[in-house]
Amino acid sequence: MKLQYAPAVELILIREELQTKLKGFEPDDDQISTAEILADDESAIPRLFEDLSLTRLRQVLKSFPDAFGEEAWVEKMLGLIPACNLRSIAEIASYLDSAGHKDDLIAYMENGLQQRTITSDSLAWICRERKGLSESVFTPTLCLAVMSSLEADQLNEEGSVRAANRLRDLVADDNKLIPDFIEGANINTIRNFASRLVTSASFDELTRKSLMARIIKLHPVIQDLMHGREKEQEDSLIVSEVSLEERKAAYDKLIKEEIPQNREDIKIARSYGDLRENFEYKSAKDYQRILMKRQGDWERDLKLAQPTDFKNPDTSKVSIGTIVTLDAVGGDEPLTYTVLGAWDSDPDNGIIAYLSERGNAILDKPVGTEVEFPLGDGEMKRYRITSIRPYVQ
Repeated sequence: MKLQYAPAVELILIREELQTKLKGFEPDDDQISTAEILADDESAIPRLFEDLSLTRLRQVLKSFPDAFGEEAWVEKMLGLIPACNLRSIAEIASYLDSAGHKDDLIAYMENGLQQRTITSDSLAWICRERKGLSESVFTPTLCLAVMSSLEADQLNEEGSVRAANRLRDLVADDNKLIPDFIEGANINTIRNFASRLVTSASFDELTRKSLMARIIKLHPVIQDLMHGREKEQEDSLIVSEVSLEERKAAYDKLIKEEIPQNREDIKIARSYGDLRENFEYKSAKDYQRILMKRQGDWERDLKLAQPTDFKNPDTSKVSIGTIVTLDAVGGDEPLTYTVLGAWDSDPDNGIIAYLSERGNAILDKPVGTEVEFPLGDGEMKRYRITSIRPYVQ
């Protein structure tokens, strides 16, 4: 049965449907039920959802209480969401809502956003349902989660790329989505979103400009990001010697291995024919766009790169090669950041690039200066610089 899993389940569903409609066609005690199939192999359920028609998928969802029990079926269904595509997530959400478990669904999505484990398809569902089921989850900072997911999924396995493409297309094609994203958002969140959008490899140049135009129309002050980026490209990049060697090695691999392999992938995918319905071809072309942008960016950056060993930094103010301690105004834990080169970011260990959002906020500031950092919910928190000392390798 596992070799023909979806057709077998569909036959069982048809039989169960007939048994409810035809007199004298009662189920046998020993016949296999849909609920038993689900409970027997949970890992196969997401793929089953994809293979079934909407009508059959909805029938399967109704079997979850029998399959997993009244106490556990909601948790089981929610646990499938990370492995499900957008269509399946939409049906799961609709069923949970109709069964009186909307609060469980929203709590699950909120937790995924907080833990940064939410998938591109789940984000796409939130965006599509922002005027309906997901309205309470559609907050101003969701735009940043969308950008993070696009950036991460574009380079992952095929399933993630498919999901990222669906999310990317939704952002590009839904003319009201970006205005809804930034409605009620503070200027720092909007700037962060716009900054990531204008440098994103997920969109082609024409689409990026079109999306930026939607932001600028509502917030003209963001226009300076376009001009500022052009100017910034002419400035030198201060980088560590180690990160420079790593970037050179990555560039060599890009030119000698990744781009040639992508050309071969496009050639093979083209041979499959029907380019309009050819996912392999579309995926390879999307990846080509990412690689070409990366090549251009890295070539520009390598020309501008100036290596340093971070010795003898200016500790009269925050500068490249300093360790900075900041106390939260009004309490909470202090922060300690090591400000290093443009390619040295390691946030988990407190290392930030001087060009990063927080690095830029504290750069050139002396002890006693107060700065504001955005929190995850879009609010701002104030910190005071209390010490600056040199970084020692």
